Amino acid sequence: MRSYIFLFISLWLSSPSLQGQNQTVGLFVNDSLSFNGYTLFAPVSSRKTYLIDNCGYKINEWTSTANPGMSAYLLEDGTLLRAGRVFASFSAGGSGGLIEMISWEDELLWSYRIADDTMHQHHDLSILPNGNILAIVWENRPDEEAILAGRDPSSIGNMGVWFEKIIELKPVGTN
Repeated sequence: MRSYIFLFISLWLSSPSLQGQNQTVGLFVNDSLSFNGYTLFAPVSSRKTYLIDNCGYKINEWTSTANPGMSAYLLEDGTLLRAGRVFASFSAGGSGGLIEMISWEDELLWSYRIADDTMHQHHDLSILPNGNILAIVWENRPDEEAILAGRDPSSIGNMGVWFEKIIELKPVGTN
């Protein structure tokens, strides 16, 4: 019996889960099929966005005012461009509603909310060479407009009709 206890304790103490780990966040596999570089990710239930290397070492982190939307980009100057999820009268899969630019030093540089009764940002963003931002939004339009365009009136729900639209924003000041 003592030999079984000794064997169990020896195996338990040599377990990789008890040995010191070098990774800091998010990485469990780095093999020959992994791409060289960095990974930028924003966990769904967190207001943080992380940049890690291939060994799982945290290179930087940014703190947002909201949980993540559906996109985050690291710009050439180290600024994070990120969508955040905010709740408004309209919500659907992929909802965002908040666009933020956060410096490498984790300072909020610019924030813009697009989440109200008429418009709601969703899914992706894109930065243009001139520094402006393209955002895809849902736009609430009058039911009559949809019917004139051929929409079956019986298929219009309580929330009305929300069309797709791409808008261009010019970040000026902080908001």
